[in-house]
Amino acid sequence: MILKSDGEIEIKQKSRHFKLFWFQSNDEITVILPKGVTFEKVSMDCGSGDIASDSLNITDELDIDCGSGDIDLTTITTSKTEIDLGSGDVTLTMAGTEKDYNYNIDCGNGDVKIGDILFEDDLKNEISMH
Repeated sequence: MILKSDGEIEIKQKSRHFKLFWFQSNDEITVILPKGVTFEKVSMDCGSGDIASDSLNITDELDIDCGSGDIDLTTITTSKTEIDLGSGDVTLTMAGTEKDYNYNIDCGNGDVKIGDILFEDDLKNEISMH
């Protein structure tokens, strides 16, 4: 973890193990935050793996770029959400109502569920709400 002088936190993980096959990795990062922490912007870049959060308060923007894996975010507050996922499922439960949010979700292969609405493989490639 790197704490930069401008208030930015950067977390990077490089595997110390040689992997013959990509699916042999058991690497995991867990970030536990105190209750009430609010971020201005959160950006996550994940080559392969799952991203999950049960409460994330963001005043400005959430940006996630993930090659493959599932994204499961519950009780998210943010004014703008950008998700780009190559393969996997996206499940979002936003605090408030759908019309309160601005989101753009691009999921190449998988299902997208926002609140109670399920967008299955053949019904979506890119979902936007402004």
